[in-house]
Amino acid sequence: MIIKEQPFTASKTIISNRVIAAIKHLVLSATTGTSDAEAVADFLLAWYDAPTYGGFNITDLWHMDNHTRQAASTLFNWLSENQATPADLDLDLIFEAISTRWAV
Repeated sequence: MIIKEQPFTASKTIISNRVIAAIKHLVLSATTGTSDAEAVADFLLAWYDAPTYGGFNITDLWHMDNHTRQAASTLFNWLSENQATPADLDLDLIFEAISTRWAV
């Protein structure tokens, strides 16, 4: 699992502590039953496998608190510049757990 305090390399891409913190916050939000957990899970599952789990409804951002929206924005911006999947970051098991809980 990639959630650690040091920058690391995945697929020749350096991931900053800020992006790691954003992913950590989003994963925790999606798995701990926060009020915005379902919206966060939808965002993460769209990254994980949109054809299977559906795309992310952008209006779901309205259901996230400010800190969570900022984390989603950080990840989204990073993803727009880096072609990394959750599998590239060794997050498969975490995302499988999220999908088991939230997939319809």
